Amino acid sequence: MNSTVVATGAEPDGQVPADDGPAAPEPSHRRVRPLWRVAAVIGLLAFVVRVWAPGPVTQTVDEYAWYMCSRAFRGAVVEGNLADASTSAITGPWMTQPGVTTMWAGTLGYWAVAAGEELGVVEDAPGPRDDPPRILRGGRVVVSLWCALALVALIVIAAKLIGRRAAVVAGVLLAAEPFLVGHSHVLHTDAMVTMFGALAIVSLAAACRDRASPVDRKLLAVAGAAAGLAALTKLNAFPLVLGGAAVVLAVQTDWRRMGLAASVRRSALTGLAFVGVAAVAFFVVWPALWVDPWSQLERLPRSLDQLGRENFTFFRARVTEEPGPLYYPYALALRLSPWLLVAGAASVVASVVHLARRARSDDPTPWPAPPVLVLLLLAPLPYAVLIALTGQKYDRYALPVVPFLALLTGVGTVVAADRWSHRLLVPAGLAAAVAMFAVTVTIQPYAISFANPLLGGQKRARNLILLGWGEGQEVLGAAIARREERCGDVRIFTDQVVADFIALPCGEVASDTTTRPGDYVIRYISDVQRNPDDPIERAAMRRGELVEKVDIAGVTYAELWQFPG
Repeated sequence: MNSTVVATGAEPDGQVPADDGPAAPEPSHRRVRPLWRVAAVIGLLAFVVRVWAPGPVTQTVDEYAWYMCSRAFRGAVVEGNLADASTSAITGPWMTQPGVTTMWAGTLGYWAVAAGEELGVVEDAPGPRDDPPRILRGGRVVVSLWCALALVALIVIAAKLIGRRAAVVAGVLLAAEPFLVGHSHVLHTDAMVTMFGALAIVSLAAACRDRASPVDRKLLAVAGAAAGLAALTKLNAFPLVLGGAAVVLAVQTDWRRMGLAASVRRSALTGLAFVGVAAVAFFVVWPALWVDPWSQLERLPRSLDQLGRENFTFFRARVTEEPGPLYYPYALALRLSPWLLVAGAASVVASVVHLARRARSDDPTPWPAPPVLVLLLLAPLPYAVLIALTGQKYDRYALPVVPFLALLTGVGTVVAADRWSHRLLVPAGLAAAVAMFAVTVTIQPYAISFANPLLGGQKRARNLILLGWGEGQEVLGAAIARREERCGDVRIFTDQVVADFIALPCGEVASDTTTRPGDYVIRYISDVQRNPDDPIERAAMRRGELVEKVDIAGVTYAELWQFPG
């Protein structure tokens, strides 16, 4: 293989220098399209499949709080009260912080809808302009756009580490991964932490990929900016980004060639520059820091209290405050697609085996450099250990592991194709991509509910992890609106206390426990899992009528009952 190193420190096909290990061969007998164009197409497909959400606007439990925070944030920015452009100033320190990117998404979504109405592109709202369903959908579109853009950058930059073909395979996997797709169209934090965090770590690794040359400053700037955006989204990005960066700098340290002191100095300076760029991005994007930095920073650690707060959840057929360290392996396996679970597990095992073999002898197979495999295997590990030890556990907290699994899967796929026939990679890949996107499109707008059919799907997941985050209740709300003419007289019993924000446009959630004739009762899957013997729900099932129900992949998520009138 040609070992000539180009000016950027990478080989012409985007691999790391040959002296760090053999790189995967790239076919050169045909004209190759520029990678950024391929990545842009994947990003566009990712965006489309995320915003494709037919039917009434869904509503997850936390989006009410983020809608209110975004509205107050917008008001603070427009009116110049920048010190109030903070979740802690709006809702209190218990709220997820900083949440700045989420509030910007809600703000930009509102402005986009307003601009669309002025230009005649968006139909005028029948009521006030601050119409919750369309504003929420606008904010979600912004979140989806940012996640798609981060994916485009991730593909282009990852190619410098693992090669063009592997990066493209990983990009397609991430573009169509159902659970990630669902969370990428929610006005929330987890998908942005996932994509910005992965982009930061991979960009830092690419910036340091050539140990014999200076650090790539452009990629270092991208890494720092992405890290700043991840940190501005949620505090759990700090262990993800800092832990991943520590792995990158440790793995890329070349103490044998440079000497221990010189290599440590290079890693330390790179790390400081990375943190410095992240700090600049953190300051520039958060308006409240411009006028009240110390108070804002002082409030941040208070939201970490929720990490140690135990919450009642459902795991392995029982209600528990502490599901233990096995929770995330179960949750991640159930939420991954069959293709990523199987191919990802095989790629992880193959990578470890390859590293072990290389330690004993030269392995001629076309793998990326060993440091690249090591950092992809270890970069998400500090974050994974942290969330396993915290009291508050949700399946979506495992999302930041997914990009690294997808990148390893891309590597494994290309290596397998080269061993047998790389000519099959493109046609087989295109067919697989069409199938993956088709699956994700058909389950919308409930991609957020995806459960791996290979492991029993929703029916099996129902007995293992907590299901339902509010999705499906919008169908019940539409049913009530069709049946009732006087919404002011309608009362609804539900444990989803903020569901009347969007999901229940007709009627109000009852604040007492005394039922009256004609009252509606909602049985929702997460409530039934945690409290199957709710007396009001039991009474409705004995005496009332089942009006509507929502099934997702064969499991009933929501039922609407009505007491006799």
